[in-house]
Amino acid sequence: MKAIYILTSLLLVPLLLVSADEPPASVTGDLVVVAKGSPACSLYYEPGAPKSVRLAADEIQRVIRLATGSSLPVFTEPRPPMICLGDCAAARAAGVAVEAMADESFQIVTHGHSVFIVGKDTTDGRTTRRGGLSKGTLFGAYAFLERVVGVRWIMPGELGEIIPHHDRLVVPPMNIMEAPSFAFRQLELGDPPVVRQWALRNRVGTQPGDAGALWVDANHSWNELMPQAIRDSHPDWAAVSLYPEKPNYKFCTRNADAVAAFTKSLTQKFDRDHSPFMMSASPSDGQSFCHCDRCKVHITLNSHGKESTTRNLLDFYNEVARAVAPFHPDRMIGALVYGANEYPPAEMLELDKHLFIEWAPLDLYGLGLYKKGYRDQFDQLAQSWHRIAPNLGYSNYLHWHRSRGCAPLAPAPELMKLEFATLKKHGIQSVREAVESNWAYAGPNNWLLARLMWTANADVDALYREWLTLAYAEGGDAMGRVYALIDTAFREFKQQEEQFHYATGRYDIDKLKIQKIYLSLLPRIHTLCQEALAKVNDQRAKQRISLFVDNMKFFHRELRRARYVRADEDLGFALSDEEFERFAASPEAPGSPPAKYFMRRAEPLPPFE
Repeated sequence: MKAIYILTSLLLVPLLLVSADEPPASVTGDLVVVAKGSPACSLYYEPGAPKSVRLAADEIQRVIRLATGSSLPVFTEPRPPMICLGDCAAARAAGVAVEAMADESFQIVTHGHSVFIVGKDTTDGRTTRRGGLSKGTLFGAYAFLERVVGVRWIMPGELGEIIPHHDRLVVPPMNIMEAPSFAFRQLELGDPPVVRQWALRNRVGTQPGDAGALWVDANHSWNELMPQAIRDSHPDWAAVSLYPEKPNYKFCTRNADAVAAFTKSLTQKFDRDHSPFMMSASPSDGQSFCHCDRCKVHITLNSHGKESTTRNLLDFYNEVARAVAPFHPDRMIGALVYGANEYPPAEMLELDKHLFIEWAPLDLYGLGLYKKGYRDQFDQLAQSWHRIAPNLGYSNYLHWHRSRGCAPLAPAPELMKLEFATLKKHGIQSVREAVESNWAYAGPNNWLLARLMWTANADVDALYREWLTLAYAEGGDAMGRVYALIDTAFREFKQQEEQFHYATGRYDIDKLKIQKIYLSLLPRIHTLCQEALAKVNDQRAKQRISLFVDNMKFFHRELRRARYVRADEDLGFALSDEEFERFAASPEAPGSPPAKYFMRRAEPLPPFE
């Protein structure tokens, strides 16, 4: 069969082509990897290579075996022609060196009779100078497999792995370099190991430390560092709250004794544990910050007329950082600015160099960026935060809702374009996004965010079209219209129905959203799903569409149980009680892998009454 050359869309991954006079001399022809069912080259890494490099070899060997039926031998001494992995003498002799590479970056070069995939890799048991891990060679291996083999990981598990078949596999002349847009990249997905594996293959993490040369910890920490028992023994430290009827887990950040006790607790934590580069000094959740006379002087109104306690919190962070730094000068303190503190102070403020500010704009949670007032101000806020906080991260629940009853959600590509272009423009170092773990419908949203975390300036529309085509084949257009219906309905709801200011529950699938968004959409979604299924020939694409449809059957069932639809009403996905019980018990239903990721976690819908 004719040789197949696959060098896939350069939109997918950041690509820097090195000019012809910079790299070592490239091979004049193509490097044959597999021909006539037999391996034509080997895999090589040094015996002492880090685990991440050995994993790179395993992944390349596995994918090529599945793509061609041929397994490449793995050696720990160079045997050209070869795929050489990681920093080693052979790579350096070919002119590929890691010394000047940034953390997590990699280079793929064809030279002589070999291809070299070399990245910045941390030694086993070590971290980068900023407390993270660098897995450059592993990430280079995934980029190599995407470009040369054409593999994609669009969802977790076997159903989400797309590996084209090759009778003959060759590597065209290549010389590329890549580095991530952000030093810390995390999708908040508390899911099985197969999901964590999917994320890593897309160069992001689901757990701290999975992907990123920077370790970030800005989580709520006051309850740990200032336990309730200590606060109870010092009632004069308690924050004066505007909500005395509610539990208050905060203390006054301008009470010198309270701040000294907190600082001592954080310093002792650093003393006990020498491994984390960063520890959090961030408040407990909630907005009940102190309104004593000392604090009220510094409370202002933000640009939307809402109370801002930012200055009090930043002064507290500065005081803590300056007290801890003499004892731990090489460590950083994570500092969350969120809710009542998400807007930067009007006056210029110098922050201690040991602070890492994580900006979490609560006003944007649950697609809040669709609201014009927030959207128009987003760039200016990012710029203002970066002006006072050179160490700046970003955390958001923008692309997440608490999806009750399997209510489907859609990507918001319009918001992704604005969000990631702005974050990159203003030097954001870390990005953390909460996402939905129901893979029946959340695949495109999660995949797009993962790709943008690696390449902030990627073409979102092209990536979205690619995912729809890969996932649903001939049904991609119809399923794209399904997602567009949901996205448009949410945009209109946010702009026309919902109050402008953030309030608790903006990210919940509540009664109003069910009535205004979902009930009228279900018949049209059903028609489009049937259109997609009728067009598709590929069985795995049909499975993915059926996964979406199965989820809708659960959603319709929940709508009926919560009395949004009558028992005899069919919005397109209705099953009788007997049919539903057979469906739910079937091994083909969403209870079997990989769709079990959603079935038993669906929270009940709020009742209609």
